[in-house]
Amino acid sequence: MPVLLYKGPYAQIGQGYEELFAWLPTSGEEPANAPCVEVNLNDPRKTAPADLLTELCLPLKP
Repeated sequence: MPVLLYKGPYAQIGQGYEELFAWLPTSGEEPANAPCVEVNLNDPRKTAPADLLTELCLPLKP
């Protein structure tokens, strides 16, 4: 499962997904029929929006 590390505010997380899906056609992989998963690596109550880290995980077909 490819993982993209996105850094920035949640309101702009779409940019990370655009980058992840731009990679997909050149990878030779196909997405699975499953949702992407977001893993928040820090606490938005204690972290400035510009410093938030989120792993964007794209499930692939086997």
